[in-house]
Amino acid sequence: MLKREGVYPCPVLGLSLFFCFESYRLGLGHVGAPGSGFLTFWVSLVVGLLGVVLFLQERGKKLVKDVIPLFKGKNLRNIIM
Repeated sequence: MLKREGVYPCPVLGLSLFFCFESYRLGLGHVGAPGSGFLTFWVSLVVGLLGVVLFLQERGKKLVKDVIPLFKGKNLRNIIM
C-alpha cells in the first residue's frame, strides 16, 4: 500500500516555486512602487511556506502516533479542582 500523505504538499511547493520565479522575472519593484510581480511573488511565497508547514505536519503525525495523551482516563474536573 502506497502512503500518499507526504506527497500532497509537493505539487503545492512546485507551483509555488514556479510562480515565485516567474513573478521575480516580471519585476518586484518596491513597497512604494510595486512592480508587476510584487503581489504574486509574496502570495506564492506564503502559499509555499504553508506547503512546507503541511509537509512537516504530515511527517510529525508519523512521529507522534505512539504518544499517549497526558490526561487519558482521568477526570478533568477533579484535576482542575
